[in-house]
Amino acid sequence: MKILIALTATMLGWISVPSSLPNKEVKGDFSPVAVLELFTSQGCSSCPPADALLNKIIKENHTQKVIGLSFHVDYWNYLGWADPYSNNDYTKRQSWYNEKLQSGVYTPQVVVNGINEFVGGNKIASDTKIREALSKPAIVAIDLSLSENKLNYHLKGQFVNTVLSIATVQNETTNFVKRGENSGQKLTHNNVVLSLESLKIKSENGEIMLKLPENASKVIVFVQDIKNGNIIGVSQIDL
Repeated sequence: MKILIALTATMLGWISVPSSLPNKEVKGDFSPVAVLELFTSQGCSSCPPADALLNKIIKENHTQKVIGLSFHVDYWNYLGWADPYSNNDYTKRQSWYNEKLQSGVYTPQVVVNGINEFVGGNKIASDTKIREALSKPAIVAIDLSLSENKLNYHLKGQFVNTVLSIATVQNETTNFVKRGENSGQKLTHNNVVLSLESLKIKSENGEIMLKLPENASKVIVFVQDIKNGNIIGVSQIDL
């Protein structure tokens, strides 16, 4: 139960989609994947370089299975600027990783495929960890199809003791920070996580009714081992 609480984010700010989303389909495969989770905050003066590096990685790898997720934590909010994208559930997710990796809880931190971490903004470490992640094939392939606001998935491979996580993200967002350590700066973020839900996988097939946060641009779906945190497959579909 503790693991599931840490992995599952409460759906805040959901809105129902007023009309059906267009039919779309994505076929998964066992190509290597690298999922980079950046834990960041607009209230942290060390974070903008890490945000910028993740933005660059996302833009340069939009056709590859190198996927960045920007998780905004809330423990910097007390310094005078409440990060508008922050969520305590993402702080809990980072704490769950700390239990696995014994890395400490800090920003900016990047976790790669749930099993490696480094200080965000370190390009050498980023290149190394991405290269390592892409040296191994995925264990699970994820097919996705979107029809009438329903997201259907089909899994191939080994997915015992795993959860399926559904992250809705905003492709790019920019805002002006008025207070705190980054006061006066205009900050841009890519793939900002607006909501995250994790479900224990019971079958290779499933259907999820989408209720989307405002400004959602895409859905990123990944399979994660709940014992060691390893992300073993990922797929994404534009909205």
